[in-house]
Amino acid sequence: MGRRERSAKGTLAIELAATSVFLLGFTLISVDIGMLLFGASINDRACRDACRAAAQARNATQATLQANAVLARHRTSGFVTAPTLQSLTFNDFGGNPPANQSPFVTVVTTCTSTLPFAPPQLLGNLVNNSLTYRQSYTFPIVRANL
Repeated sequence: MGRRERSAKGTLAIELAATSVFLLGFTLISVDIGMLLFGASINDRACRDACRAAAQARNATQATLQANAVLARHRTSGFVTAPTLQSLTFNDFGGNPPANQSPFVTVVTTCTSTLPFAPPQLLGNLVNNSLTYRQSYTFPIVRANL
């Protein structure tokens, strides 16, 4: 009995199609993860800068104004919302801090990142393909004597 040889003409096309589906999936997941990391980075940087600016203020009102001014410079467009000030704690102890304690300011900001390719509820805490970040920083109050 003679051997029958297979035709290999369509095999490469089938392998290429199957592989491209997996590569497309990995690409879309990579873009989503990149957006998550970008949103976390934006919020972290904005919160740190806002807290640093608020730490140079003379009172809580001025600290809030300075923090909001800094956050306005961190606006983004696209899949990440601008960071917003959630709370600001300005504790200067009335100019007389207790022993072993220094005056401080704490800033809390939030930012939302929307995933461009993820199906709804891909991860447990995602709602409408978005994830909200919350960041907090505390800095000592520094006043320059002018």
